[in-house]
Amino acid sequence: LLQSKMAPKYREGIRWSTGVMAVIFTVGIVKPGIVLGAKKEDKCQPCKDLVSGFEREYKNTEGRSSGAGNTAWEESRGIKYSTSEQRLFEILEAACGSSNHKCNSFLESNEENMESWWFSRTDKKSDKGLFDHLCVVKAKVCCQDGHFGKTCKACPGGAKSPCNGHGTCKGVGTRDGSGKCKCDEGYKGKSCSKCDKDYYASSSASAESIECKKCDDGCKDGCSGPGLEFCNACKDGFKKSEEGKGCEDVNECDGTPDCDVGTYCLNSPGNYTCEECDESCNPDHGCTGAGSKACSQSSCADGYTYTEADGCSDVNECLNETHCPVGQYCVNKPGSASCHVCSNACDADKGCVNGTLEGCLGCKSGYEAIMEEKGCKDVDECANGANPCSDPGMTCRNTRGSFECNCIPPKQITDGKCIEPTPPETPPAETLSTENTQGKDEL
Repeated sequence: LLQSKMAPKYREGIRWSTGVMAVIFTVGIVKPGIVLGAKKEDKCQPCKDLVSGFEREYKNTEGRSSGAGNTAWEESRGIKYSTSEQRLFEILEAACGSSNHKCNSFLESNEENMESWWFSRTDKKSDKGLFDHLCVVKAKVCCQDGHFGKTCKACPGGAKSPCNGHGTCKGVGTRDGSGKCKCDEGYKGKSCSKCDKDYYASSSASAESIECKKCDDGCKDGCSGPGLEFCNACKDGFKKSEEGKGCEDVNECDGTPDCDVGTYCLNSPGNYTCEECDESCNPDHGCTGAGSKACSQSSCADGYTYTEADGCSDVNECLNETHCPVGQYCVNKPGSASCHVCSNACDADKGCVNGTLEGCLGCKSGYEAIMEEKGCKDVDECANGANPCSDPGMTCRNTRGSFECNCIPPKQITDGKCIEPTPPETPPAETLSTENTQGKDEL
């Protein structure tokens, strides 16, 4: 029944597969059906796709009926849609989808295996066991997890933990592959059960599994435990420990490091670097370390001064009231200071303390003081209906520090007053007539 119902759809998959094989035989062959340079076909994947699609559609069809619309009524009379051939057909019809040709082709050739499992399964309320029955036992295209190859051997390290959990078993789950373990970093051996060079077996690892950890960066030729004390030999920049066990760092800064004046030596494990001195130190004398307290000979750069408590600290030039000329204000910065012009609102003879209106120590005309000692704000000459313009017909518009007077169009300012513009004079009619006649004669 399934064959007759579903064959047209699955024949399409077979036609597609046959077409592919025809192309394969056309382009060049090493063995029948194998293209030169082509990636080996995964025969297990179509079966996995079918099982995955079956499980999906099995859930989608739960609770359905054969078409009468009352599942409970049907089953009370021996009509069980849940285990029926109709349900199997509906599940398989949608399991592979229309675009997965390999899955459909696989289903076409394994319909009988699907039917035998469906009707012989022990647990009629579950779809469990399909993968083992179809892919492993009947079609023989897959292996269970942790197994590989034609006879589904267990991977090195055991099927429960292939490669001891520290690598990948080649071909696991398929009938292909060598089963050889590709070990994770730090592990080696047939089953990834040993530590690679420059790694050691952690004592915290259980007897069933090994945990490999990286040796200290100062170790050469491996180690037997964590830290420099367990090194078998020492890398450059390290030396044999004075206690005779393991290695210790060589402090290159204890000698005469090759650092330029203006830099200091900073030791690091197995190496050292030359770092820039603090900007407060005199560049000609350098420093012995980081920070303003490490300046050599207590010598500071220009704009800094030395104290025992703080080393070289910035001199605030702005504390000197004469550092900037009147009309400018001072801004201190590390090692120096800069002068900036005061706001336009400030009285140039009195200056300011910063560049804002509030920083003015006196105000220009058009501004008034906010407080007795400092700060200015604009005077609104047009406020409260006041009109400082020379003509009462003018409108007043306040501007920063001043105001503007404008006439209402079409009037124009003439000699400080708003005057209607004089219209252009029209020439007498006789003149226009004469000009027109002359123009025609010339034409």
